[in-house]
Amino acid sequence: MRKPEFDAVMDGLVSADGPGTAVAVRHRGEVVHSAGYGLANLEWGVPVDTETVFRIGSITKQFTAAAILRLAADGKLGLDDPIERHVPAFPVGDRRISLRQLLNHTAGVRSLTAMPQFVAIMRNDLPLTGLIALLEDQPPDFAPGERFLYSNSGYVLLGAVIEAASGRSYEAYLIETFFEPLGLARTSYLHNDPIVRKRASGYTLAPTLRNAAPISMTLPHAAGALGSTAEDLLAWELALRTGRAVSTDAYSAMTARGQLNDGAPIDYGLGLVNYTYRGHRLVGHGGGINGFVSNLVHWPDHDLTIAVAANSDAFPVQQATYALARQVLGEPDMVREAMSVSEAVLASCVGVYEFELGQRLRTKVKDGALTAHFPRVGSVFRPFGERAFFLASDPEVTFTFEDLRDGVCQRLVISGYGEPVTWTRAPAAP
Repeated sequence: MRKPEFDAVMDGLVSADGPGTAVAVRHRGEVVHSAGYGLANLEWGVPVDTETVFRIGSITKQFTAAAILRLAADGKLGLDDPIERHVPAFPVGDRRISLRQLLNHTAGVRSLTAMPQFVAIMRNDLPLTGLIALLEDQPPDFAPGERFLYSNSGYVLLGAVIEAASGRSYEAYLIETFFEPLGLARTSYLHNDPIVRKRASGYTLAPTLRNAAPISMTLPHAAGALGSTAEDLLAWELALRTGRAVSTDAYSAMTARGQLNDGAPIDYGLGLVNYTYRGHRLVGHGGGINGFVSNLVHWPDHDLTIAVAANSDAFPVQQATYALARQVLGEPDMVREAMSVSEAVLASCVGVYEFELGQRLRTKVKDGALTAHFPRVGSVFRPFGERAFFLASDPEVTFTFEDLRDGVCQRLVISGYGEPVTWTRAPAAP
């Protein structure tokens, strides 16, 4: 089934002769829309359809978390076990890192994708033991439980835990535990070499459209190596929250907010994230990997689930997800009117802003607006208040600059999908 109002949303985001997208929407127990848009392969002009297989990146993490919970239910491990009980090869020193902290990104393990050497080794096939060896010399980002920082390495280690506790490879365990019993026929550990029917090719803007850089699928492993279809993702989400993949108590644990050592809550649970959007509670996770982005989100209060998968890492997957949700929920699109502000106001907002552990974002002035490489390279933000700017391609997303001192703002608050996030102005370079 497909609905013309959903087609209208996607037609505004996807070019018929460009990289494509598949979407599937379930509302109140019924799949109300499932369709493909654009091309799965540009060089051959092959269109996306409902059976097109995409890499799903970090949506893989909820499969990994579910596997850990199944093994816990079978008595093979405990969520508060120390990592060295299952992966003694990983050196922890005097730290105590629990599986729970790996699951909710509070372990302080340096993310593989944040390592300077990652790009240089990205195409290299490494066994899981080689990946763990690569992590050995990395200093911790913080003491376990002290902070939240997203870490792909944590989920690679969880993949090793699954293999040690189950006695099977990560891939084999998922096949036997989830893919086959749940009928997820188009979901797999998506290796590069095998022939996969209707596999999409991945694309990137760098800055012109091109084939995405190759990556060995040994590297993402349990953090991001799976592939799937939009319809399979809908089926997985339903199985996950209805007791077919894990128990209902385990699903509640996955969706509960995590905690730091001091009791402060974090939005991340066990492989799933808690969001709010226009006052609605959401549970889900996005994914991104070379040439692909994806999103799988559930609205508990409305029995609504949306799956989006795209074969271009420049596709605005959040914009698509929430535009489709507004159609279902009967909510209006955000409309903002751009206004003019002075050069002095624009200049006060320009600079480099920092977030967690050195993440940086630079704003610049261009044609009476601001530009930034967020959420995509070259994004344009137009003023709608004195120091408030909206994303030209999606007015839901805003930059608000605060704490004006000596002619420059000290804080940048980014709002849109999820809770507002505050960045602080980086110190001036010497």
